[in-house]
Amino acid sequence: MKQIIIALGVIAALMSSSSAFAAKDKFLAFNLGLIYSQSAAESASGDTTIATSGLNGHAGVFIFHGLIVGLRYYSVTTNTSTTEELTTTTTATVTSTQVTSGYGLHVGYYAESGFTVGGAYLFSPEYKTTDVLYDGGSGIVFDAGWRWEIGDFGFGAQLTYSQMIYSDFKIAGVEGEFTENEKFTSLTPMGFAAIFF
Repeated sequence: MKQIIIALGVIAALMSSSSAFAAKDKFLAFNLGLIYSQSAAESASGDTTIATSGLNGHAGVFIFHGLIVGLRYYSVTTNTSTTEELTTTTTATVTSTQVTSGYGLHVGYYAESGFTVGGAYLFSPEYKTTDVLYDGGSGIVFDAGWRWEIGDFGFGAQLTYSQMIYSDFKIAGVEGEFTENEKFTSLTPMGFAAIFF
């Protein structure tokens, strides 16, 4: 997966060598992608609500036209709440939370046309629940989207692909290593806002 990040940097460098693709000359960029979704399901045994929220942000320095390098932070939280009817007058609610997060190096490109692309290599991302922790691996995050600018501000939409690989675990206080790495992938639409200096 490191090859994807390298290839992304090469493509961005080639694109930025042409003034037709180069973004306006800026020095810094802060970009914050957000997601929120909620779903509900009903069954004979009870009702379940799933709420997912995410933060996918980067900050970086423009090194050549629209080519940017910097740091990335990625986090997605899923809250699941299940309510079961024990009797006609009594219910019980069970909630659980899963958090996937990580930080790493970011490379991206902001084209003057509005096209935005970026990728990041995450160092040892984590997956956490109440009594479970996965870590010790690596991850990648890749975004492609479109933005509109008003002065030094931008906003838009992007599609975000993430892949997390975990080599170690801690379950109910017991630590160990997976015999084969655990891998999780996702593809998520996100809205984002940016500010440029």
